Amino acid sequence: MRAILTTCIGWLFISMSIITKAIAPHEGVLDFHLGSLQKKSIALDGFWKFYPNQLLTTQDFKKDSSPAYTKIPSWWHADEKIPPVEFGTYRIVVILSKEDAQRQLALKMPDVYSSYSLWINGEHKGDNGTVGPTKETSSPQWKPTTYAFTSKSDTLEIIIQFANFYHSRSGINTSIYLGDSELLIHQEKQTKTWGTILFSALWIFALASLCYFLIKKGQDKALIYYASLCVAWAFRSVFSNYYLSVQWFPDINWSLCVKIEYITLYLSTLFGSLLLGRLFPREVNKVFRYGYIACCLLFTIFTLVTPPSIFTQFVQLYLALSAILLFSMLVIVTKAYIENRQGINNLVICIFFAVIMFAYVILAYEGLFELNAIVFNTGFFILFLFTGIATIIRLNKMAKHLDYDILTLDHLKNNQL
Repeated sequence: MRAILTTCIGWLFISMSIITKAIAPHEGVLDFHLGSLQKKSIALDGFWKFYPNQLLTTQDFKKDSSPAYTKIPSWWHADEKIPPVEFGTYRIVVILSKEDAQRQLALKMPDVYSSYSLWINGEHKGDNGTVGPTKETSSPQWKPTTYAFTSKSDTLEIIIQFANFYHSRSGINTSIYLGDSELLIHQEKQTKTWGTILFSALWIFALASLCYFLIKKGQDKALIYYASLCVAWAFRSVFSNYYLSVQWFPDINWSLCVKIEYITLYLSTLFGSLLLGRLFPREVNKVFRYGYIACCLLFTIFTLVTPPSIFTQFVQLYLALSAILLFSMLVIVTKAYIENRQGINNLVICIFFAVIMFAYVILAYEGLFELNAIVFNTGFFILFLFTGIATIIRLNKMAKHLDYDILTLDHLKNNQL
């Protein structure tokens, strides 16, 4: 099992290294007339023209205007702008080759904080939520979407109106991709498929561990913690990043969606820490464990009783606590490995892999790089599958070495749990 898991981890590292590169837009213009979008896509990362607190269309740009420039991808907290930017307009002009001008293209839009309206060459292509100059006239939605179109011109004008009155962040923090329609639509379908597989697999893992728990007549709560962790992460996988829940239920309440996204983060780390404490009872300090449990519960309650504009401001604090937990996990498994605990070799690999995957998600959330759908879904599928197997192996070893008819001093001396 260790050889298979190590091979899978190596494959994921190779996947992480694949990065799409493009010429960065300069002052709202991207000259790509010497390039080609045939069977490829480019990230429109760079400085776009930006018109704060204005909702503009193509007709408005025929007049004189003085834009600012802002980087995509990037985001900012509302209180960092004076006056705050609660709505505005992004604009970029892309110069295409003659071949691309006649090609079927597509624009891959991520979730925007927290609503947008998209226009391409003066034609309205779609919305996420409702964009308006006030809280009453706007509504939020997060639904990553790919829009297919044909330019029919070598000059492509992309306008994104946005509004944000509901979240502590504003801006577009994920790359926008322009490329071949068939390619981008295929990638979108692939993302949905892999996300659905992960969601389904986590439920299967949870049910399997509960069945094993019943077969063993409830001998160890670690299986309950593992099942709970699978369920929590299953919900988080479809209520974050690619928001499959919104794809399945477009009219789902945005505030409820955000609350589930954050609460499942807290519950995932909660059940993960409980599982770790159960598998390594000697190494996990009880004060630290109960203190972390209290923090998870407090953040969960706070999220339930406050609106997104409030509780989203404190996620950075929780991510700092999660970083401490990840470091503690490394210390715990290293100590257990040195002391040669029974049945932990596979768990050591799983936990090191878990630290890598959760660190990957946290760093992507911080905007250091873009989350890769294949890495995310495949990585967590592998992680939860092998963690479940390693947990059962560890529990069986623990039960075997504690199952004595008569407990003697020699048994205590030789106990390597």
